[in-house]
Amino acid sequence: MGLLSCSTPPPSSRQPGEQSPHQPQHPRAGYRILKEGQPNNENWLELNEYFLVHHLYTDVFLRFGLHKLISLEDKIRISAALLYNLDPEKPVNLIFDDYRDSSALVVSLQLIPIGRQRSVLLATNADPRGERIYVGAGNVDKTFKRSYLIVNDQLIAVADLYSQSRESKLIEGNRADELASFYIYDGNSSNDTVAEGLLIGSIRAAHTAAERGLCELILCRCYMSQNRLVEAQALLLSLGSRLSHGEEGAGELAESYAITYEQLLITNALKERRQYFGENRPESL
Repeated sequence: MGLLSCSTPPPSSRQPGEQSPHQPQHPRAGYRILKEGQPNNENWLELNEYFLVHHLYTDVFLRFGLHKLISLEDKIRISAALLYNLDPEKPVNLIFDDYRDSSALVVSLQLIPIGRQRSVLLATNADPRGERIYVGAGNVDKTFKRSYLIVNDQLIAVADLYSQSRESKLIEGNRADELASFYIYDGNSSNDTVAEGLLIGSIRAAHTAAERGLCELILCRCYMSQNRLVEAQALLLSLGSRLSHGEEGAGELAESYAITYEQLLITNALKERRQYFGENRPESL
């Protein structure tokens, strides 16, 4: 039986992303995934799946309010399609029809080699808040875009890359949670153990249950970034149990908990698919 196959739901007994019965129900978002050429079926770049899931969730699902409109199964399907179809020949396009005022939201990802360095460009046809859809090449400068570099097996946002000056400012700010988050996503593996230590220390020294819960969520992301999914699951289930029983900060942490929980489920689904294709790879791949 695989990881999370018997896991409990998030606080308040709803699945992540599911609407409360007291909130208006959103219609299911229709989407398409378009890719020219022969579709791929494997993670041929051998990327750590969590980093793609993290960036896709943060820069697309959450940014454009899609995380509440599409199901967990849709998120897994979209994440897989984008991961398995990255190549330098043609972009893979994710299209949400009738996103705003009958206009479609288009999200494109493409692998772009720069010398020996591989990068990935995410481009959209919407402004950074998704409030307006733009048409035509003349509006490219107004749309939301993000560039990532592939560092070892990690997909790292260029804006998050390690910077000594940024590290110094975070250290001066004396916020261990923010410094740890910086270390997790900066592409510098030498400080990953520092991030874990900072978070464990912060959990032990937390003055409130809300502070402790926030650090535990960041530690879960740290574990996921290091492929330690079983440890991430155990910590999430422990936190979820406390939140469901009304621990202080439950309302404040509920959405972050649900998002982290979904990211874990999506990451695990992609890793299981990688294992399947590793053991059952057809000769045509």
